[in-house]
Amino acid sequence: MVGAQRRAMVCVLEGLIAAAALMASAAGVAVPDLYRSMVPRPVMPFVFGQDIVSLAAALALLAVWRRRGDKAAVLRTGIVAYLFYAYGPLAMGTVYTVFYFAYLAVFGLAIFYFIAFFSGIAYDRLICVLPAALRAVVAVYCAAIAVYFAPQWVAAIVTNIQTQSGPAKAGFDFIYYVYVLDLCFVLPVCVLACVLLLRKKVLGAVLGGTLLVWEPC
Repeated sequence: MVGAQRRAMVCVLEGLIAAAALMASAAGVAVPDLYRSMVPRPVMPFVFGQDIVSLAAALALLAVWRRRGDKAAVLRTGIVAYLFYAYGPLAMGTVYTVFYFAYLAVFGLAIFYFIAFFSGIAYDRLICVLPAALRAVVAVYCAAIAVYFAPQWVAAIVTNIQTQSGPAKAGFDFIYYVYVLDLCFVLPVCVLACVLLLRKKVLGAVLGGTLLVWEPC
């Protein structure tokens, strides 16, 4: 899927992302008290659960790291997208543990990974071969994510603006970064994937496949 000139770069970035995520998530699973002084008690189960999923994602990324083929490439991109989303709030400063630079590495390297991967796809040599029914289902799925979450986040933000308050007062600082990641990145990508899928574009199939891996994680 990715041209030969970009394959080596993408492979290196995948390996670095997997290594950083493996180190950070394994530490969180092995030492739950790692976050206790910085994370409110109600949020601790979420953080611990996310570390378990992130550990599994990092191991899965390593398992398919050097596997060739378009399906493997989309699978790896979906896993990287999940890790980008999972470590985004941590990298933005919600917690400062001894593994903070690992959070930064996952988040920052993932951005460069997306640039290298999506700009390196040989679009002119690929054809969107998804069956019409499957393409429609994935397009509806992508649209449903945007339709479901966008109004909720916008309504919550408007309420916070009107009341001059925010989620942090309830101890949930993480929700700020969910707003940022979802409204600036995830939901626009969902809409773009939906449109491109309906237009039978290769990029739509790649984005749709990435979202199918990303969201269940």
